[in-house]
Amino acid sequence: MSDMTASQERKAEILRRVQAGEKATHVARDVGVTKQYVSWLLKFSKEAGVEATISRRRGRQKELALTKEEAEAVRARLLSLRPADDPAPGNLWRADEIKLWFRRTYGRTLSIHQLRRVCTDYGLRLAPSLDARDLLDDPELGAEAFHAPKSPGAVSAGSEDDDDGIFTRKRGRPRKSESFETSRMSDRMMQQILKANEEAAAIMARAREQEAARLAADPVPPVRLGPKIGRNDPCPFDPKIKFKRCCGATGAVRCTRQGTEQPPP
Repeated sequence: MSDMTASQERKAEILRRVQAGEKATHVARDVGVTKQYVSWLLKFSKEAGVEATISRRRGRQKELALTKEEAEAVRARLLSLRPADDPAPGNLWRADEIKLWFRRTYGRTLSIHQLRRVCTDYGLRLAPSLDARDLLDDPELGAEAFHAPKSPGAVSAGSEDDDDGIFTRKRGRPRKSESFETSRMSDRMMQQILKANEEAAAIMARAREQEAARLAADPVPPVRLGPKIGRNDPCPFDPKIKFKRCCGATGAVRCTRQGTEQPPP
């Protein structure tokens, strides 16, 4: 008996005993595993099915192939979506919304590889989320980016159907899509840079407006026609008297009576 067969039988026994009503602690002690492993095995058996859980290796959930009905539903969902005016950073054409809708509808997770496979098979383009202003510069990324296959045989190209009606691809690594080359991190950084540039431009505009308003409200400063007069310097009106006791006594900074009349000798 191989290790793989023993592992499958152990998983099947754990699920059978837990579903029969036995406590997870007793089952884990008898089989020789931890209680956390039993809870984890039971959780994934409810989400992915018992067969997928038993055949899973190295703790990774087996990816179930999409049926034709599910693939058509995902395609219709993609065609019904439009770019949002202010999308969340990192979303690839609302890929998160499509995955959430698929989980609520079919009760299992739609991986990003399956979503990419549907877009490749049906000739769809999963473009990054864009701002409405960007669509004016590049209309190709708008609603016209989604196009139907040119011929009925385009869907079957690169895929095969078996007797059970399972929609699968041939063996081999799936082709890369241009839309998925943009990572979430680069999209988030670009959004932050654009936001910072807009905030800096708004701050500079407000500063220019405040400076213009200040210059319009303040009068033009007076221009000094002569040298500055100290408090202890002779007053130009009467050189015999210090400036602080003549014109400067009133708080003036320059002689206010110079040239009006001459002081007595």
